[in-house]
Amino acid sequence: ISTLKSTKRWSLFKFILLAIIVFFAYSIYSSNPSDWNTIFTAWIVAAIGGIAGTINMVKRSDAEKAADDIYSRYNPGDGLMYEGVGCITRLIMAVVFAPLYTAGYTIKHLYRWLSSSSKLKKAEREYKEYINALNERGEL
Repeated sequence: ISTLKSTKRWSLFKFILLAIIVFFAYSIYSSNPSDWNTIFTAWIVAAIGGIAGTINMVKRSDAEKAADDIYSRYNPGDGLMYEGVGCITRLIMAVVFAPLYTAGYTIKHLYRWLSSSSKLKKAEREYKEYINALNERGEL
């Protein structure tokens, strides 16, 4: 029950925070949807909510790290440049996809909040039934 309460509380908090970011980005976009500066500003604002998640999604896997080590051993002068280009590419991908992640993450937390509410009610009801059964048998 305490885990469900915590999940419900944090999901609601994250949903509200992300919804505010999405609303703010949309209000910037809707002020002048034909201006590229406005579109870019709205995109960056929307990216704020999803940047941490997208950076986690685009970070290098263990296999990529091993491949980079092997590449660096056979091409010692190119290794740093190769890793630098990869890092910049990952950061660009994070910024490009972060607004989409923000929108998806907002929906995810709304769903998690709603589902945890019903799961919490069910768990509390089952707990009360369990306590009542123990009381009836005299085990409590």
